[in-house]
Amino acid sequence: LAHMIADIPAFPEKYAFNRNEIIKQDGTRVWVDWRNQPVYTSSGKLKEILSTGIDITERKRVEQSLAEKITALQLSQETVKNENALKRSIMDSPLDIVIFALDRKYRYTAFNQNHKDTMKSIWGVDIEVGMSMLDVITKQEDRDKAELNFNRALNGEQFKTVEAYGSEELERSFYENHYSPIKDENEVVIGLTVFLTNVTERELLEHERGKAVKLESIGVLAGGIA
Repeated sequence: LAHMIADIPAFPEKYAFNRNEIIKQDGTRVWVDWRNQPVYTSSGKLKEILSTGIDITERKRVEQSLAEKITALQLSQETVKNENALKRSIMDSPLDIVIFALDRKYRYTAFNQNHKDTMKSIWGVDIEVGMSMLDVITKQEDRDKAELNFNRALNGEQFKTVEAYGSEELERSFYENHYSPIKDENEVVIGLTVFLTNVTERELLEHERGKAVKLESIGVLAGGIA
């Protein structure tokens, strides 16, 4: 962590987003998502770094628990009935976590109530198992973006994105999405899962801070000209 802090002034863009575990004064360990935004003077010299940290410890714990359950599901050799029961327990996950699973043809194999409610609010559709998720996304730009991400996961990649989805007429929000492939006992990718959380409030806050920084820079430049 000390190395990263020393490195940020030299390479601020490299640390625009990072996640690390820190130890509080009381000895408690917490996970924090950091957004670091460099602020430059009118001459292009680095003036300061604006850092925003969000405690994601509880979300990290839930994600880890869900990942362990999915691994158990993938390795399970029990009956289809037991596998479906395990799926249901995963999909009924608590808190604000949204989760869904698709097969290789982008059809729903499972989802929790949070995802069902989200799809209803941003696309106006009551989703069902077996329905193609791409058919639900009516905005072409969002559909192309989703298909690209799904294909990355189906090719075996595990990754994270922050993107906006939804109809402008209903509700458009920002989501932090964690994509993972689902593999069978032979390591063949048979589908994908996505965990996501609504980060609209965080993104809007970052946007407002960005505007404030820009206005401050314009003020400094105008003062220099005057």
